[in-house]
Amino acid sequence: MKKLHRMLITAFLPPFFAGFSITLFVLVLQFLARYQDDIFGKGFGAWVVFRLFFYTGVQLSLLSFPIAVLMASLTTLGRLGETYELAAIKASGISLFRVMRPMMVATGGVTLVAFAFAWFLVPRANLKLYTLLYDVQQAKPELALKPGYFNGGIPNTMLFFSRRGENGMLYDIKIWEHSQGTNNGTLIAADSARMINDRETMYLKLKLYNGEQHEAQGGRGAGKSAEPAFGRIVFDTLVFKLDMSGFGLKRSDEKWFRQHQYMLTLPEMFSALDSVAEGPKTEAELMWQAHKPYLRLEERLMPDSLGRLPADAMHFPLDTSDVVRRFAANRVQIYERALNRCRAFKSYVEGAERNYNARQEDFRKYLIELHLKFTLPLACVVLLFVGAPLGAIIRKGGLGMPTVVAVLFFVFFYVMMTHGRKLAREGVIDVAVGVWAPIWIMTPIAIYLTYQSATDSKIFETANWRYLMRDLRERLTRKTGRD
Repeated sequence: MKKLHRMLITAFLPPFFAGFSITLFVLVLQFLARYQDDIFGKGFGAWVVFRLFFYTGVQLSLLSFPIAVLMASLTTLGRLGETYELAAIKASGISLFRVMRPMMVATGGVTLVAFAFAWFLVPRANLKLYTLLYDVQQAKPELALKPGYFNGGIPNTMLFFSRRGENGMLYDIKIWEHSQGTNNGTLIAADSARMINDRETMYLKLKLYNGEQHEAQGGRGAGKSAEPAFGRIVFDTLVFKLDMSGFGLKRSDEKWFRQHQYMLTLPEMFSALDSVAEGPKTEAELMWQAHKPYLRLEERLMPDSLGRLPADAMHFPLDTSDVVRRFAANRVQIYERALNRCRAFKSYVEGAERNYNARQEDFRKYLIELHLKFTLPLACVVLLFVGAPLGAIIRKGGLGMPTVVAVLFFVFFYVMMTHGRKLAREGVIDVAVGVWAPIWIMTPIAIYLTYQSATDSKIFETANWRYLMRDLRERLTRKTGRD
């Protein structure tokens, strides 16, 4: 490897990894902030939280690769321009494209890694992430028993105790257990109790001391006349079990989520699109077949394959008023039946339209995910030709100006991508137009910046803009004087 190439690679890789790490960390925190109420406060171990962070990091790596390339290329050439090393390199006869060649090779490797992530790793990470996230959302918060309050976190059970001892004992405890929707229940009052948490059987055992158990059950009779029956038991020691199975993390089967568009690898996406694309066609065919029972007159007047009308078709003129006039005695019944048929047909068409639109939206969602598997990795290449020429033009290194410019360009790219996906999902624009719009818009910008940098443009120097504004002001002044 040439010394110049080695210098550029060593200058490109540190800001790339720094930008990638910082961007990924911010995106992961932003993603998990939406689910903080579902994750924290439920007593999950560090392993569960680590897996959530890990799967989220793999998912959001696709967004981190482009901005890391943009920031690294802009910082590298900006630092070379600031120290006049880039000017010395160009003065020795080396063009901008030869300077960018090591960064292009490195970006090509990053793009290949991004393709591997988009096609295979991210779908598997999404499957793991959203399955685990669903299980986390279904889990109940960790039971926290507070003295002096009626604790109702356990289903069909209310628990009260006045104070907690130093040795873990609960004093002046009362338990009210009732069946859902009935008046039957059990009231237990005890002087003290000791908690025993059995994690194997998922039961919380309370060993009660010196208390009474009162039980109410439905008695004889029916309805309001039923008289309840009461029972009373005095005990020295009683073991009461509380079912805690709903508070643990139950893992769902991943096959329930495997067919979602986010969880499909590239080969699986192609095979799934074939079946999803048949949905709208099937709905349209069903709607076409279902209209025939509502249009019987038209069906009787339809010619056969040879173009001949049925024999009894001559008895029914095409004019609807003539048909009604022929059956004048049953005119009211004819109108009512026709109106009911029209209402039924309208209701069916509205329902079929909703089903058709839903199938079309599902198909667009799958198609959007397919295009994103190509656009996000290719964004690394496009943003390289935005960041490197821009760094050579502004000639600023460090993490100040390059970071601000990189963030502004990436925000512009991300906003276009988000709105394009939204419009494509709603069917306002074509899916290819909506998903590829950021690439199509950024590519001319990259070509223009590369050309300006290769020709030593001064578009970002304030003196040039000051001369331009002065020239425009003088022209406007001369024109105003002539008028």
